[in-house]
Amino acid sequence: MEKLRPIRFGLGGIKGLGTGAAEAIIEERKENGAYNSIFDITTRLSNRVIGRKGLESLIYAGAFDCFDKIERGRYFPLEGTENSDVIELALQYGARIQQDKLSSQFNLFAGGTAVEVSVPEIPMAEPWALIKKLNFEREVIGFYLSAHPLDKYKTEMKFFTNCTVQQLLSEEGLFRTVEMQRREQRLGGVITQVTEKTSQKGSKYGIFTIEDFTGALDVSVFGEDYAKFSRFITQNNSLLILGFFQPGFRNPDIYEFKIRDIQLLDSVLEKLTRELVIELNLKQIEPIFIDNLYNLLNQQPKGGCAVKFAIMEPTMGRIALLSRTLVIKINASIVKALQDLEVEIKLK
Repeated sequence: MEKLRPIRFGLGGIKGLGTGAAEAIIEERKENGAYNSIFDITTRLSNRVIGRKGLESLIYAGAFDCFDKIERGRYFPLEGTENSDVIELALQYGARIQQDKLSSQFNLFAGGTAVEVSVPEIPMAEPWALIKKLNFEREVIGFYLSAHPLDKYKTEMKFFTNCTVQQLLSEEGLFRTVEMQRREQRLGGVITQVTEKTSQKGSKYGIFTIEDFTGALDVSVFGEDYAKFSRFITQNNSLLILGFFQPGFRNPDIYEFKIRDIQLLDSVLEKLTRELVIELNLKQIEPIFIDNLYNLLNQQPKGGCAVKFAIMEPTMGRIALLSRTLVIKINASIVKALQDLEVEIKLK
């Protein structure tokens, strides 16, 4: 709603808002300018036009993020606290202001004095966890808008996956050839939906939806596999799933995804990385840079990840050097620090 702010998603597409409310918001904005707070909205629009459900949907969608950078969670009362319900306060405040406007002409002729009503304060509150914020976005918009749950795992997705949901679902899917059927697929994603069911024989099985940056895939897990992996199959978990496609049990013409292993993306760097390759060019090899790089690596805890250097030399090509002393514990912080040094890396 901020002036000159690029439109990323139309108001009419927000679930729970309604076409009438969306049109009224836009029309009022055209006539009287941009809104500056939730209280500005409720004073300019009747609660018959936009009520609690509509305001909640706008907050969930991020439409109020431009208002003084107020965190979305501050509009809602916290369980177990005396925090005010800001949405209810806004509706009451708006109704009072609108009522006062209607009666102002009567007060003027009757000699009455209008009572000034103070704008309610929005209490402080802890920001929502990112996944909570994104789940509400997805609920009212249909997809993640301001960020993606996998954004923090871009390193893991880059080095430890070899396929995307879009590739697996395409008509020319990776499993269409014999070679690809034998190839292990490594898919990273976040679980967005889980359903547990019971078969006619009384055994439990699960169906879950895993989503990456390209799409969503439904996966079924039965029998021993479900017993083995059910602890991972929880909504909002970000996972690396290792498996392969095989002909279906009931219909061999329909290929099914068979899970071999599941890892939490949070643990992938430390568990699966055996080698860190740091790629350097000759221009980078200067005393200060080398000292900074050495100190950074030497400060890391000992672990199971070997460190190699690949120096790109114009005449000799790629020169590989293995450190005999640096065997470190790899984690997101060291990866981020190396990226800050503008060092190209590979994880194996």
